[in-house]
Amino acid sequence: MAYVLEDLKLQFDEKKIASEIRENAAEGERTRVLAVKMPCGRHHREVTVPENDSLPEVLASQISSYRLIEGYGAIWSQELNVIECKLESSYRIPSRIIFNRLRRVLGLPDVKPPETGTIALPPSESGITVSIGTPSVENSVLTGTLFRGNDLVIRIEGVKLAGHDQARSLLQRAGNSALFQLDLITDWPLHLAQERSASSDVARRRVERPRVSPKAPTFEYDQEAMSLYWYARMAYEMPLLQFLAFYQVLEFYFPVYSERAAQQTIRNLIKSPTFNPDHAPDVARVLHTIKETTAGQGYGNERSQLLATLSACVTRDELKDFLEEYPDRGKFHPSDAASRISKHKVVPKDGIKPETDLITLIGDRIYNIRCRIVHSKADHQLEMLLPFSEEANFLDHDIELVEFLARKALIAGSRSLHLH
Repeated sequence: MAYVLEDLKLQFDEKKIASEIRENAAEGERTRVLAVKMPCGRHHREVTVPENDSLPEVLASQISSYRLIEGYGAIWSQELNVIECKLESSYRIPSRIIFNRLRRVLGLPDVKPPETGTIALPPSESGITVSIGTPSVENSVLTGTLFRGNDLVIRIEGVKLAGHDQARSLLQRAGNSALFQLDLITDWPLHLAQERSASSDVARRRVERPRVSPKAPTFEYDQEAMSLYWYARMAYEMPLLQFLAFYQVLEFYFPVYSERAAQQTIRNLIKSPTFNPDHAPDVARVLHTIKETTAGQGYGNERSQLLATLSACVTRDELKDFLEEYPDRGKFHPSDAASRISKHKVVPKDGIKPETDLITLIGDRIYNIRCRIVHSKADHQLEMLLPFSEEANFLDHDIELVEFLARKALIAGSRSLHLH
């Protein structure tokens, strides 16, 4: 090969960006990649460039002039005065089809192939231009798409960028302004692609479970709760909605298990040898337990109803096994990233001990996240957890957790299936 990774490494060396060449061996073949420690705001993100037939195109680009934008699938360059961010759509349609439909709605002719076209908006008074088209070589490599050729990007040019934070702010303000305008005109929603942190790892390991042979249907499940469960399963690209839908599966069972817990509490009060039905304070304690209702359904406040439901549907050992099933799952829950989502940590820093009350710790965490999503008036002191926020990108492990609990609730609430 006439072009080698050493040539590309020199480009990054000149810009004082750390990189190293690594060799990988797979199936008897040795391959080389350049691992680049790309600046990403106040942090760094590792990007790998393989030594393959696309390398000449990468070498001819201005890749070392770009930096990453934290929280987004985006790049920016202070030297070139440009920002470029991948776009995503909720529609399961190839980007090239969306691109040509956008052109038709805007009165522009189709382009063949669509990869060569650009939709340019009129420039602003300050000379900033915004356009939609296919990714540059630099974007494809640095955001990890690597020449898929089926993505769309928004490109902002002609602005003097002083630093990362300014680039990120401009991407959010100008990018969302342009995309919202196109949404209103074309009814084709496109939004800025987010940086995915753990999603891919979580998704990949779903296929690693032991193979189990199916058997004839034995149990049936509550239709309302099952409807919420499937809704959550389909919302995998909307993490806040997915978390909330799984939580609503648990919420469906609140009246059942909180009433059961309240009955046990009242039963214990009445069975006590010291209980006196003629003693007003004793009767008041029973009445107080009965009156602790929320919106007429269930007993106790929402947090206590959640804890009652978890206690009835899942055991401490099951929770421990779940947290320890994958190393990254156990490492996440006491991590700094986890604390950014909720101050309630599931796994203590010194690990899970025999005395660790996992049900309460987990209940407190998912209830706190739920409150941050819906921004309950009762919890107005909480900072709202917003879609497309940096924190939302770290929600994958918490979604795994509440999904696991929703499944346990469905199983606990199931009954024998009778087919006639």
